[in-house]
Amino acid sequence: MKKWLPLFVILMIIAGSLYIIMKLDNNDELLSRAYADGKSHPLSKDFSTKDKAIQSFPFLESYLDNNKSIDWRNLEVDFCVISQLSESNRKFDLPAGSYVINKPLQKDDIRLTGAGRSRTKIIQMDPEKPVVITSGVPYIADIYIGHFSVPKVNRSVSEGAGIYLEKGLRDGSVFERLIIQNVTSGIYLNENENVHVYSSSFRDIRIARFSHSAVCLSSKGNTGNVLSNIYAVNWDNYDKQTKLKSLYGFVLKGFDEGSITQLNVEHGFYGKGVVISDSNLDLNSVHFEGYVPTENFGSFFYVGTNSNITIRNSSIVHSLFDQNNTQNYSILGLAGKSNVEFNNFKVRGNSIEGTPTLRKFYGVGAIKEGASIYAQGFYIEDKTFSANNYFPISPLIPIVRQFNDNKYFWIEGSERNFAVNRFNNGGYQRGDIVHIISGNSAKEYLRQTDGDSNILGVDWVEIKKVN
Repeated sequence: MKKWLPLFVILMIIAGSLYIIMKLDNNDELLSRAYADGKSHPLSKDFSTKDKAIQSFPFLESYLDNNKSIDWRNLEVDFCVISQLSESNRKFDLPAGSYVINKPLQKDDIRLTGAGRSRTKIIQMDPEKPVVITSGVPYIADIYIGHFSVPKVNRSVSEGAGIYLEKGLRDGSVFERLIIQNVTSGIYLNENENVHVYSSSFRDIRIARFSHSAVCLSSKGNTGNVLSNIYAVNWDNYDKQTKLKSLYGFVLKGFDEGSITQLNVEHGFYGKGVVISDSNLDLNSVHFEGYVPTENFGSFFYVGTNSNITIRNSSIVHSLFDQNNTQNYSILGLAGKSNVEFNNFKVRGNSIEGTPTLRKFYGVGAIKEGASIYAQGFYIEDKTFSANNYFPISPLIPIVRQFNDNKYFWIEGSERNFAVNRFNNGGYQRGDIVHIISGNSAKEYLRQTDGDSNILGVDWVEIKKVN
């Protein structure tokens, strides 16, 4: 018996090798049927009957049963090749070439990789269909995804998306080293509160020529995700220096924790730049360049609902503010009871045409008492954003708690605390506490009255500290 064991092992090795070879040959045989020349090649060009097409692409049997309205003759050969490879759960990379499809590539947990994002292209012919529909734990990398032309936002945004996340993502999903072009939205999440993305990575992606947004991930419970080095640019024709119009750059709603690093919104006409709501996030490095605002009372950043957002190391440069496109625009539009902290924000080299009203901070109608803005290292080096801030709260309270070295007040419990060099005229309420700083020491005073006078012993009583 023992002498047969080595032979058995050898036979198993040979069998395994044959299986791998057959599997690779099967992939190669399928890939050899793709045209990948950027032109339309319907199945009717290669097959005279549906049965013959199904014999070559077995996935078609169930696909056509589930989609009765589809005429098999019109399906693109490249679509069938990619769909069959995906359906068979085989590991494959699409070789260089331009693969034309006319139906979405739809599969949960899809694995779709190419020879490089400028070498392997998947192009959707139908502008009212997404290129890819996926959910679960997909991996999409090193590939170009797009339509032949920019779809209009005339129906659902999802219908012209590059990648449509229909049922959300689970941990381990990865999208990296992609070009997504000619889309309504580059990556679009089904806007449903029961659908969310968590512990997923979106990185090193260029999204160009879009009509709605570069990325729109809007739902609840989006936790622990990474967005890194995503470049949104909306040139129509670079040589002619013409730009396209979109509603947004990025839309992030319902996000907690995670990491957002290096978002770029450039060279386009935009309603709003980065929209964030119902989220707790730290954004590090958001860059606006060649940006032309088009929405009246819009903003580069819009933060809404009850959000807590920190924006670090960001800038607005070489952008144009034209009164013909917008009469009122702000760096930050704040809504709800949200808190925003800027740390190291620069504005430089921008241009103004006409006399638009440009504010640093603007409160939208839904802003509530308790909203706050803190800004440190916030420098405007050109002549933009010099109009007064506006907040629709009566009586007006200092929404801007700190601007560079000027600190206005903070709240501890129900008490408003002010750090000042002397009593100011007006604006105080009974119960306010003022910290008057002199050198290295400070005295504290409690406000006894409402009004404008500052009489010690009447309006103010010193708080004696107990050692």
